[in-house]
Amino acid sequence: MDPPADDNSTAVQQPLMDVTETDAYREKIIAFVNPKSGGLQGQVVFEQLRAQIGEANVYDLVKDHGPQRGLKENQHEKNLRIVACGGDGTVGWVLSALDTSQMQYMDFISVGVIPLGTGNDMARFLGWGVGYRGEALAPVIQSLATSESRLLDRWQIDVKPTAYTGTASLKIPQPVFNNYLSFGADAQIALDFHEKRNASPRRYANRVFNKLAYGCISCNTFFDRQYLFGNIANHFELHVDGRNMDDDLFRFRPDAILILNIASYAAGTNPWQGIYDNLWCARSQSDDDRFREQSCS
Repeated sequence: MDPPADDNSTAVQQPLMDVTETDAYREKIIAFVNPKSGGLQGQVVFEQLRAQIGEANVYDLVKDHGPQRGLKENQHEKNLRIVACGGDGTVGWVLSALDTSQMQYMDFISVGVIPLGTGNDMARFLGWGVGYRGEALAPVIQSLATSESRLLDRWQIDVKPTAYTGTASLKIPQPVFNNYLSFGADAQIALDFHEKRNASPRRYANRVFNKLAYGCISCNTFFDRQYLFGNIANHFELHVDGRNMDDDLFRFRPDAILILNIASYAAGTNPWQGIYDNLWCARSQSDDDRFREQSCS
């Protein structure tokens, strides 16, 4: 996995208070809505946003087959603020589309979030809330216009086959991650949930039901002997910042190995167990001084 270079950082937004209605029109705001996110909430948000910022500025990600159309129509806007309305996958969808877009003023573009997903870790981390619950969107739009921009690292994943894979090359669907990259039990849970939701999307249209489904899948997975008692340690060589971590790996025998970019995981868990500066950087409380402080930028 390659560390992010300066040009692999994307501007994201954190909300500010005391924003007036006049402030909302200083920047051009467009919204990308995933109507499949959050059950019926995606469609409600879509209609509210059209009333707030105009029909021409709100795009349906499903109908348009992605963000490309909206980005192309606004590629010459200098002060563009984008609202990604959906779960963490929707946020990643928009950011990845920006990677390949031909935006003229890329350095002036930032992305905010209206959380419609199940976990919404990116929205939690940036301060946009744990999940949309039907509240009026006018204050959110006003805040988006003047909210503070921060840089967010985005990581390129490099997967190399070994003698054990039996293949000459490996390809993953999305070679960039924004939140975290995980190996082990939690990755298996996420995959199982994803496949079940794709098979029965109507059944998985409610955030509460989705969390219950996650819980049921988790119980089954953690009793799988493939993950029980940290058996994944037998299948890894772990190196961090050039240091061999195998001794730590076999001492702790984890259920999963997590490469974390933001200070929120699995619907709000704090894996760093540290002290945070507005959830932006974590300072470890442990005595382990081998590593630098966590930072997403």
